[in-house]
Amino acid sequence: MKRDEDRRETEGPPPAKPRLAIWFRYGAAEHAELFHALPDILAELARHFDLFYISLTSREKPDVPENVLRHARVRQLPITISRHCHRDKKIKTLLWIALTPVLSAWCRMQGIRYVYVEETMPLVLPIGRLFFGSRMTITVADLFVDQYIGRHRLGRYMSALLFKFDCRAWRKAAMIFTRSASARTYLNALGIPKERIHYAYDAVDHTVYHPRNRSECRRIWHYADEDRVMVYHGVLHPNKALDLVLRALPPVLQDIPQLRFLIIGNGPEEARLKKITERAGLGEVVRFAGFVPPDGVATALGAADIGLVTRRGDLGDQLVVTSVLGHCLACGTAVLATRTSGIAELIKDGENGLLFEAQNEQDFTRKLLRLCRDEDVRKRLAEHGLQTAGERLSTEETVKNNTRPIIETWGRTETA
Repeated sequence: MKRDEDRRETEGPPPAKPRLAIWFRYGAAEHAELFHALPDILAELARHFDLFYISLTSREKPDVPENVLRHARVRQLPITISRHCHRDKKIKTLLWIALTPVLSAWCRMQGIRYVYVEETMPLVLPIGRLFFGSRMTITVADLFVDQYIGRHRLGRYMSALLFKFDCRAWRKAAMIFTRSASARTYLNALGIPKERIHYAYDAVDHTVYHPRNRSECRRIWHYADEDRVMVYHGVLHPNKALDLVLRALPPVLQDIPQLRFLIIGNGPEEARLKKITERAGLGEVVRFAGFVPPDGVATALGAADIGLVTRRGDLGDQLVVTSVLGHCLACGTAVLATRTSGIAELIKDGENGLLFEAQNEQDFTRKLLRLCRDEDVRKRLAEHGLQTAGERLSTEETVKNNTRPIIETWGRTETA
């Protein structure tokens, strides 16, 4: 016993863990909802690092979940942001980017050695590198500038300029994270070595998104047994191409008059989509539910015959495997989705879902009619889709692929 005590005195206390900060705009509660694996990722990283979590304060969900507080020191700035108000989101996003030098300097003052920006924000990595060099990494998923400002001439010029700065910083980062194999291939073509690009699909929260009693779900959402219900959930943004879906409905209704379309979510396209619905006389067919919490989304998918996952097909759309897809699969709902590179990684046309070509109204109509007419096809696709969700969208896999590179790269540096 004395020998053990002498050894402890000689060795001294265990070395302090290196400090790692995770940045995210919307706050911890929104982050955990959008990215289900977050608490488990924090738990694994906390074994190797002293974690800080830095964000703005969500207007809708300001409280920090206990499973985040347990593993990280949370610092939410006294600036609120609403993920559901497009104007507020744009203004606060610009402010978040402008605050990057301040956040970086504060992190350095706190002894934070590494920073992981867990979303794709323009200029954040180039600016942050001035303070942290290669000790800063980022998730590259949605191409933000392409999606929000790249549609007009000036926007395209600004998008190209910002992308040039970002791409240069991505090439110099010790590692880059993304959400699909397609994004990894794309980034590799930009000159980033494949071994420094790590991808993991968004895990599905199977405690929320799982098959439910169909009759009970239809009662909740006031649909009849004979209705053919198609559900979309997500942000109502132009890149979702929901105007194409609405234009395709009138001819489909001639053959399937019991078709009903439930749209869950809000966003900048909401007013325009409601006008299209009104002009087409679809008021009895299309229902706009607005924002619905996750459990409500799950019951809607439980009531659905078809889960719709649609994109316009831009470059950024090609690189994403949206969490909406995972929700549909995990709820055992037959999937009808736009054929993009990312979505096609999980959906094999005719096996576990049906794919239609982006912005092709005729192809969408054909696939929708097939699903509406054939219950056996819907059942088979739903069963295979549920299997896909269980095998490929697990929390364990997402945690491993999002933490192991950080631990092996930065953890080794500290112990070398």
